[in-house]
Amino acid sequence: MTVEKQTTRKNITLTIVIVSIIALIAAALVAASIIVNTPSTEKEDINADMIVTSVIKKMNYTNLTGISSENIGKYYDIPKGSVSDSAMYISSRTENGTELACFEYTDSADMEKLKKIIAEYTSSKLSNYKKVSDKTLSSRTDISGSYIFVVISDNSDAAVDAFREITGKKQSS
Repeated sequence: MTVEKQTTRKNITLTIVIVSIIALIAAALVAASIIVNTPSTEKEDINADMIVTSVIKKMNYTNLTGISSENIGKYYDIPKGSVSDSAMYISSRTENGTELACFEYTDSADMEKLKKIIAEYTSSKLSNYKKVSDKTLSSRTDISGSYIFVVISDNSDAAVDAFREITGKKQSS
């Protein structure tokens, strides 16, 4: 083999090695980018207020007023220490009746207590509302992770669907 052919062969081999290394580096960078940019299945940076305000936005609810954490107890008789986070919004119009609330319970025993408290409150609210309005409201409660979501409205099923979308909960079949 001539020197010229050997040099050409070495150049081709070197080019193939360099292109292969570049391709491997590019593949590794793409894989790392996919891993870094894949959203987590856990919604670690979410809280009760973010959940409720996101549902409000998705549902295009208007005229809702936030209730401070200290005043939620005027509506729900929640035992001390059973929730670590809460949010509640109610309609500022008496003829509307829409309410949304979200509670982050501290353990599963608290969840069961909260479900009973929520059922008592929503039942009372709907009963009282029927006495003053012809509008039909319904209530729904749903759980995702450590959050219990409560909605009283004329489209509570859609609000629960929005809650599920926000928290990443799959639809139950």
